[in-house]
Amino acid sequence: MQLEDFEVVDHCSFVSDGVEAVDETQKILDSIPIDMAFEKPYQPIQIMLLDFNMPHMNGLQVIDCVKEMYATKNNDLVSY
Repeated sequence: MQLEDFEVVDHCSFVSDGVEAVDETQKILDSIPIDMAFEKPYQPIQIMLLDFNMPHMNGLQVIDCVKEMYATKNNDLVSY
């Protein structure tokens, strides 16, 4: 069985290192429609499974980057 077989996800992204994880997250956040800001901060990513020993950037570094990206994006949307 694969993750998609559970029908609980609309979209899955698989990456091979921490830098790719941050890049994919940025692409997802950049695709947030502006009108979502007027309802509440939009959370397009429900779960991220990370390895602490990923190459180029470990899981903890990815988490720090993603938190900062979410905060920046939500601030940008609210100030629109």
